[in-house]
Amino acid sequence: MDISIIIVNYNTRKVTVECLDSIFTQTKDVDFEVIVVDNASNDDSVAVLAEYPNIRLIKSKENLGFGKANNLGFTYTIGKYILLLNSDTILLNNAIKIFFDEFEKLDKNVACIGTRLLSIDGSYNHSFGVLPSIAVTIKSILNLYLRILGIRLKGFDERTFDGLEKFEVQYVIGADLCIRRDVIEKLGLFDPDFFMYYEESEMQFRYHRSGYDMMIVSGPNIVHLECVSTQVKGKKYTYENRKMFFCSMFLYMKKRYSYSKYLLFRFIFLFYFPVFFASYYSGKEKLGMIKMLFTSIKK
Repeated sequence: MDISIIIVNYNTRKVTVECLDSIFTQTKDVDFEVIVVDNASNDDSVAVLAEYPNIRLIKSKENLGFGKANNLGFTYTIGKYILLLNSDTILLNNAIKIFFDEFEKLDKNVACIGTRLLSIDGSYNHSFGVLPSIAVTIKSILNLYLRILGIRLKGFDERTFDGLEKFEVQYVIGADLCIRRDVIEKLGLFDPDFFMYYEESEMQFRYHRSGYDMMIVSGPNIVHLECVSTQVKGKKYTYENRKMFFCSMFLYMKKRYSYSKYLLFRFIFLFYFPVFFASYYSGKEKLGMIKMLFTSIKK
């Protein structure tokens, strides 16, 4: 088997079917399989997907989150390469074949590849980034305060890479993450301690630490609709989603750094206080965010 595609579904039956339709319509000249993991959806996803031809449906009895659901799906795969594909993506060309061909040409030290994802209007969407670190956190906080004064620091800009055929990145987002099977077997897939957010950062940090590289390649055309399963409106996160985001950030930093450096990060993070007070959340939710800053500090 050339490539195994894993899709996690959680109450996203409509977009998952559209994603599957695009896969089977666009993909040719490559041996592939599709595994769909349903994360205990409470809509009609299971009934509909059970009737969808040529896929293997894995029904979880509980919502495992993004990482553990993909880990479960991986146990059913046999492909040389593993493509983790979000349910809210649409393939516009033979992207699966292109991913396979690119990996066959790349050096063995490249563990993960992705592509420049597209928005529904055809513009580039968020596709890769810089691994979170204490330095990145400091820059982010500085930017927040300087923006109040009308000053903007030059930071990471994906547009810097416009026009390049392929280039190395620190991490590829999980929406279209293609990974060598032998790397997964050696170093594991996602850390099960993460429910959602930062799991792909932690995984690729581990891969980097073992000497592997990550790359973005051109060729695959994939639209990423975004924020469907989390029901985030206009990229405004709900209180629960934002809290989960920051808790996952803390967990990532705790795993990346020594305990003393982790405490330093938590101290630096306190300077986000004004952000929480000025946010669109309710007073009770703001207090909950602030309380979160002082919890889960134990080693």
